[in-house]
Amino acid sequence: MLATPKPHWSGAAIVRAIGVRLPVPIAIDTDVNAAALAENRFGAAKGCTSAVYITIGTGVGGGALVHGVPIHGMLHPEIGHLRLRRLSGDRFSGACPFHGDCIEGLISGPTLAARFARHPATVDPTDPAWKPVVADLAELLVAMLLAYSPQRIVMGGGVVLKQPHLLNAAIAAVPERLVGYLGDITMENLGAIIVPASLGDDAGPYGALVVAEGVARR
Repeated sequence: MLATPKPHWSGAAIVRAIGVRLPVPIAIDTDVNAAALAENRFGAAKGCTSAVYITIGTGVGGGALVHGVPIHGMLHPEIGHLRLRRLSGDRFSGACPFHGDCIEGLISGPTLAARFARHPATVDPTDPAWKPVVADLAELLVAMLLAYSPQRIVMGGGVVLKQPHLLNAAIAAVPERLVGYLGDITMENLGAIIVPASLGDDAGPYGALVVAEGVARR
């Protein structure tokens, strides 16, 4: 495990720890890649050849699939640490310990609690305090559309699934940010492209099974 804000996990030798207990082939991937695989096999991205899964909870993470295979390069996509265009006038400095106002530092669950000075679930959906959060999420959705050209963007995590008004408002703000650049992206079809996750808390465990199936086949 590389550097992470999650306590005591930086530097953890995960594969070695599993290998000394289970003498079987071992595959490792990110939680969001596993969830992307699960949603692609069983859930909201079923039948898609290209898809992005994004979770917004204690952090922000994302996995991208091309022809059903997660993208890996030097490492893996660090979608949560993108630094995107901010809403003019938003003075919130961000809460990411590494980058401050990257997207994780702007819209993750703990970040929203810091923004609002209370739990986001207690903030009325019509409260103007949501405006910069909607703008930040819309920027992330636009970045995913432009970078990966996915057939489906699946949104998971407690922040989105427990506050559906946030995703709906962000989707509505996407066309004005694209300013007509992607002609096929309209309000009429955005609702079919950007969708809530359908597997909920089961996405991770199901995804782990898909990853295990892959290494077993090999």
